[in-house]
Amino acid sequence: MDIEGLIAQGAPSDEYQSEAEAIKVAIYSVEGEVSADVVVAIMSLIWKDSFGLSDDDMVKRLPIIRRAAENIFGA
Repeated sequence: MDIEGLIAQGAPSDEYQSEAEAIKVAIYSVEGEVSADVVVAIMSLIWKDSFGLSDDDMVKRLPIIRRAAENIFGA
């Protein structure tokens, strides 16, 4: 998913590769049960840090982050 719309604006298809790798590593490092909510939290933290986003920015992105997390989790 093109959460920031960068690929749609012409960025390379691997634009989010570093974020995807960080998300994968974080998911595999979770001790205990991993749920879609856990994946949303992981993605949100990584996204906020990677793009320097504010809390308000993250609220706007939360629906698409949730959809992406559900796709990852297989919900």
